[in-house]
Amino acid sequence: MRRVMLPILCSCLALLGGCVVPPTPAMHTTSTRPLERQVYAQNKQLEQLTSSLQQLSTTVSANNKELLSLRHEIQQLKSHQGEKQQIGNNNQQTVTSTIADAPQATTQPDKPTATKLYLQGFSAYTNGNYPTAISNFTSFINNYPRNPYIPNAYYWLGTSFMAQGNRIQATAVFTSLVNDYPQAHKAADAQLKLVKLYAQSNQKQQALAALTRLQQQYHDSSANKNIAPDLLESLSH
Repeated sequence: MRRVMLPILCSCLALLGGCVVPPTPAMHTTSTRPLERQVYAQNKQLEQLTSSLQQLSTTVSANNKELLSLRHEIQQLKSHQGEKQQIGNNNQQTVTSTIADAPQATTQPDKPTATKLYLQGFSAYTNGNYPTAISNFTSFINNYPRNPYIPNAYYWLGTSFMAQGNRIQATAVFTSLVNDYPQAHKAADAQLKLVKLYAQSNQKQQALAALTRLQQQYHDSSANKNIAPDLLESLSH
């Protein structure tokens, strides 16, 4: 009897063992995977938005800086022009009789004054009319090569080319500025522009060389202290 029952008992135990339900933790782990993937995707989107916001903030800050610089230069130009006009008014009476007595010659159309060309270039640049800005700043440089605002004119000429997407011309203008006027007020900003232009053109070695010059030659400048983190990161890889 025992010999008959023993095989039957073993068969029952085997059947019961095959009916064991899998552990619930495995089902729970499987069910949470879609949620984990969703949370991960949302975190990546937040990181991208944060990075985009930082880049936008840097761009806005740079634009505000350029606008403040423009306003400051315009005020200086207007003040300088007012002083010259006052001097001219004071001397006008003394030369009126001489001019009246002088023989009348055929006159050519007067070329625009340095201040007029410069301000016209500023106006065109701020209005997004870059071809006109380029024309005015180029005329200013060609007609008044000894004017103290020549380095600034080079800077805004290069910036106008850059705004047009003309990297080759912009690079040439900024290079002329930093090489010919290394001590100018705009030299450090022009050097930073060169770093950006080379980086945008995928010329990493030139960009790194320009960055090294900026950090060494213009160490204390605001241009060196306010380099966009994403620009540094792109050059570090």
